Amino acid sequence: MTTLAHFAFSIALDDFESEKKRLELLGIEIVDSGTSSWMHCRMFYFFDPEGNLIEFKSHDENIR
Repeated sequence: MTTLAHFAFSIALDDFESEKKRLELLGIEIVDSGTSSWMHCRMFYFFDPEGNLIEFKSHDENIR
């Protein structure tokens, strides 16, 4: 048994929206998205073909 919940990758804020759209155009469902005021970031989640939960997040100082 593992305690691994998901894999998280930081991507450039400038790439955030285009990367999300690119994945959606490939037919990948975004299962959750949002912002975190305590981490000052925006993020979205999806599953890879093997069922692993993946998070892409971008640091955004405008998130308070």
